Amino acid sequence: ITWLVIMLLSDCVAIMEKILGPALDTVIQQATNQPNSLLHGVSIPTPAPEWVNLTFIALSVIDIVAVIFIFNWKRWAFYTSVAVSVSMMVVTILGGTSIPNAVLYLVCPILLYVTLTMGGENCGWKRLR
Repeated sequence: ITWLVIMLLSDCVAIMEKILGPALDTVIQQATNQPNSLLHGVSIPTPAPEWVNLTFIALSVIDIVAVIFIFNWKRWAFYTSVAVSVSMMVVTILGGTSIPNAVLYLVCPILLYVTLTMGGENCGWKRLR
């Protein structure tokens, strides 16, 4: 259950970051151009394209729904969450991130599977229907 709560929180944080990110990028970019700013001259990475942010928001919402259904022991929700993670990895690569960074999106479904299969006869995987 703890891992599912962490997944819910991370999806919510991802949505907020993708919504607020472009505005913060603008503020930071302006600060780097001000001669008296602490950020003056700091190199800021290029922000992700807008389609990447919108896709991430949609995928995060889908993942929130899937996690809620995993709480209700629905096996299809696990597979949906895996598909969302793979989709996020692909979108990240297409958005310009390096492949090693994008592969980190596979950690979440792997940890979810591990937590669902722990416990021998009482494991959560056997409860999924």
